Amino acid sequence: MTTRAQLITRKADPLSPMSPAALRDWLRRAPDGTTLTAAAVLDVLEREPVATSPVPAPVTFISWRERLWTCAAETRLGVTEVMEATGKGKSWVYRHTSAKSGVSIMPHRKIDGELVFRAGEFRAWLEQQEEGEASAPATAAASRVLSIEDRSPRRPR
Repeated sequence: MTTRAQLITRKADPLSPMSPAALRDWLRRAPDGTTLTAAAVLDVLEREPVATSPVPAPVTFISWRERLWTCAAETRLGVTEVMEATGKGKSWVYRHTSAKSGVSIMPHRKIDGELVFRAGEFRAWLEQQEEGEASAPATAAASRVLSIEDRSPRRPR
């Protein structure tokens, strides 16, 4: 630690070898009336690297298409989250919650008039739909071909 006597006896810049922390310590112990030149204090302070604020980590957005498979089973989802998770529109979601639509009904609840889905039940329903579709494409394609062949030719207008 540099003492006042050591600073006084130096002929050149008395603060040159001092760090900012050492200068603060010395100034705390310095007697009243001690004076330093502004240039000497500035010289010591400029040697200390300027602290910069840390750069925040980039926020990574995880869509519901990914989050659906990692969130807790009891997580509640709204229509917007289900739309994002499936990549389908609002009408598709509402159609799959109506018994009148004739399609597979996805598990849901109505709370205060809002559709609410539990992530675990919705995941299970999606997996069940995927398993059903794995065997369905061949039969669906065949039925489409038959229906096209069975049509009578259009009359010219």
